[in-house]
Amino acid sequence: MPAAQICLGTSFHEIFCTRAEFWARYIRFLEPDRPEAAKDAMRRAQGIHCKGRHETHLLAARFHERHGDPAAARTAYELVLGKLAPGLVSAVLASANFERRQVRTIDSCAAITTFQVTFPAAVLLDLA
Repeated sequence: MPAAQICLGTSFHEIFCTRAEFWARYIRFLEPDRPEAAKDAMRRAQGIHCKGRHETHLLAARFHERHGDPAAARTAYELVLGKLAPGLVSAVLASANFERRQVRTIDSCAAITTFQVTFPAAVLLDLA
């Protein structure tokens, strides 16, 4: 295999496969007609290509919630908040809203309180 083809294949992988936006668009494309293929693509994005990126796991959490799997969604939120991006305000709010939609207001309040205790200098705006 010529070196140019190897280089092209590597740059394609670096440019597209490791970007959460690419996977989001691909999964949205698959979802309406082929939900099982979309789930498989989500697993690949979350477990292989972008496993250290918080955007991919937030996308997975929303995906699992949309497909009726709140346990998997909660696991994805816990991974983001616990390991990948503990101080990410958008992840804290997304997790709290998820728990509120699951009628778990105590867990929703606990997510916000934990964030405020962990990051006291951060200010959360009341958007309600």
